[in-house]
This record gives sequence, C-alpha cells and structure tokens, in this order.
Amino acid sequence: MKRIISLMCAAVMLITAVSMTSFSSYATGDSTSTANAISSVTYNFVKHEGDSAPCCWFTFTPTKDALYEIVTKNITNKYTMGGNVSVYESEADALADKNKLQFVNYNTYKITDSGNDYCYVDTYNLKKDVTYYIHDVVYTKSGVDEIKMDVTISQHYHVYREVFTLPSGGDCGEYGKECAICGKEEIDGFENPSVPTGLTLVAGKKKFTAKWKKPYDAKGYQIKYSTSKKFTKKTTKTVNIKDVKTLKKTIKNVKSKTTYYVKMRTYKKVGSHKVYSSWCAAKKVKVK
Repeated sequence: MKRIISLMCAAVMLITAVSMTSFSSYATGDSTSTANAISSVTYNFVKHEGDSAPCCWFTFTPTKDALYEIVTKNITNKYTMGGNVSVYESEADALADKNKLQFVNYNTYKITDSGNDYCYVDTYNLKKDVTYYIHDVVYTKSGVDEIKMDVTISQHYHVYREVFTLPSGGDCGEYGKECAICGKEEIDGFENPSVPTGLTLVAGKKKFTAKWKKPYDAKGYQIKYSTSKKFTKKTTKTVNIKDVKTLKKTIKNVKSKTTYYVKMRTYKKVGSHKVYSSWCAAKKVKVK
C-alpha cells in the first residue's frame, strides 16, 4: 500500500508546476483556529490559467527545527482524487519550480464513510526561522475549478501502531510498528521508548516508595537509587520491573535518616535485546 501511495505521490509531483508571476496573488485565505495547530487557514483553491488543478500558495516560518505535518482537508464535499504540497526555501525557487524539499512521507485518509471528505498529510523536516514557500495543489474531477480546503500545519509526533506484514509467496509474517500519521516505520528498534514521567517519592521508616505514570510504548522499567547524587557504582543499586502495568515500587531495608537519589528509565524488547529510554530527572527523598 505504501509503495502505491509513493508512486501516486511521485506522479502527482511531476505535474505540480504552475505558471505564476506573482506569489502574493495566490496566497488568499481566512485564518481559523484548530487545537495544537501552529497555523490553520481555510484557503480558496483556484485553478488559474496555466494551472493543472486548483491550488494555492502560502508561507510558513517554523520557530524550531522539527518534523511538521501539513494537513489539507476537503471541507466542501467536492470530489478530490489526491493532493500534495511542494515546499521551497526561497520565493525565487518557488517561482522557478526548482529545488523542492523532499518530503518525509505522504498519506491520504478518508475522514468519513460517506461523501468526499478526504484529508492529505505531508510531513517535512523544516528548520526554524526559515520562511518556506508552499504550493498546495488538489486534483478534482473535470469541471471543478475552485474548492475550499482547510490547511493546518502542526509539529509532528510519531504515534506508533502495531502492523502485521505477510510477505508475498510466504506463509509467515512479522510484526512491526509504523506511525499512524506519517507512516514512518520503526526500524530495528532504534526508536527508543518514552522517558518515564511523573516520578514521585514517598518516605517511610527504613523504606521509600517510588510512583510514576505509565508510558504508552514501554514494556518494563529500570530504577536506580543511590546515596550519591552522581550515582557512583559503589553507592548505587538497580531494580528491574518487568510488568509495565506496575506503577509503584517500595524499596525496603535502606538506611534511616539518609537521603537517597532516585532515577528511572523505560525499556522495550527488540528481539532478544532491550532498548532503553533516557533517564528521567533524578529526585531525592530522606528516609525516616
């Protein structure tokens, strides 16, 4: 399926060149508000003379280096066959249709079971403080020369889902993960699990209890506690927790009236190996 989408996208990108002499004349739209969006605008996509399909132009300047998703959503229920954006680092490149940025991924989703409510998602690595010139095009059935589309730009976070692949000609498959939004695959376990959050410590008599919040992508935890804030080898002990549903651990038989430093990380299994997250910020507790 990914291969088909990639081929469709490549075909679309071959015909997105536009005869344009004025960038600003294409950048027309009304600002809207969308949760978590950095930019959200309803644009009039218009097929001008020389254009191959209804399109619009706009600019975007990120405030940080990150992966961004540019989401184009059909809101007028007019038939669309596909859409994608072209991103340039300068107005000169945009006008000449050259030096396009390579997208990370491109996906199409049908938002509802009926009608023509489609959503097109392009993901790009963008740099902060660079003004990008973006050409957004949507392909429609013959005779549709104008259409309204919501265009939303947000910072992209991978949201992984389990996938099952059955090789052609074979009778056994394999499990993996891919981002539910951009389709990026998790390869060989190099996507580390999330750092644990919400670590709190409660002191007791010759004991203390650590509590934390459950991450979405871990299989277990590792806790280190020490009388040294530098976690030196001689003063540090390690506790491994295999059940990811466990959200607290009581450490017993520690010295009374002593301050202990505690940190933890998550892990997941990749084959026979464990892949760890970074350590969370250390907390301290004084035992009663």
